[in-house]
Amino acid sequence: AGGTVRALKKALKGVKVRTTHQQTNKTYTLKAVEERSANNFVFFNKRKQCETTVAAHFHDTYRQLTYPDLPCVNMGSARRPNCFPPEVCEIVAGQRKLKLADVQRNLLPQACSAKPATGRVAMEHAVRHNGQFHKDPTTEGFGLSVSLEMLEVQGRRLEPPELEYCKVASPHEVEAGREAAATPVTVTNGSWNLRDLAFREPASLLSWAVVHLGAAKHTREVENYVNSQMRMLRTCGLHDARAMPPVVAPDCNGE
Repeated sequence: AGGTVRALKKALKGVKVRTTHQQTNKTYTLKAVEERSANNFVFFNKRKQCETTVAAHFHDTYRQLTYPDLPCVNMGSARRPNCFPPEVCEIVAGQRKLKLADVQRNLLPQACSAKPATGRVAMEHAVRHNGQFHKDPTTEGFGLSVSLEMLEVQGRRLEPPELEYCKVASPHEVEAGREAAATPVTVTNGSWNLRDLAFREPASLLSWAVVHLGAAKHTREVENYVNSQMRMLRTCGLHDARAMPPVVAPDCNGE
């Protein structure tokens, strides 16, 4: 039970809710989910000048609760709680949920890396069964119709480019001043291997910087990544890429 309450606290904190037991339908910001239920949460009733439970207060003032053993939701603070039974609260529609749950965050890479055929099946299923756009009276009212099949367009397959690099020169070849011969590279599915290869005419990388938009605690990881990229660039012939570039991070004001 404790783990469930903690999960609810994390998911619902900051959500706007509307109470339904009064005609005012007042809106609150949910601050916490309490460990205690309406049967167990005791507060001082100023009107009756005595202590009572949330469940008893609702029974005497509004109606008997259907689920008095569910944990109360707190719209106040820890020092001055303002608790309600969850059955008289409903979440206000149209709110943005900025943080993903752990399960959603784990599923995101899987969804983004799905093969095109798998993605097509999922989208067609969503349109056909979840969206129901072809049966939507609002869509029909505007004279629109939605096909259940994806649009097919003519396309053409481009041949992969012809790339040429050169073999990484050995110290003996560099000392002898030999020019490395051109080496053709095979492109497979849009990628190619640069192992033991260098650019034929390397450009200069004299001034550059890295923008780090993550947390400050990951700066060392960013620097290690940049160092590995610099080693790769030197291997490919960019010998002027030696100095560690500045790692620029936004300040606390986001500028």
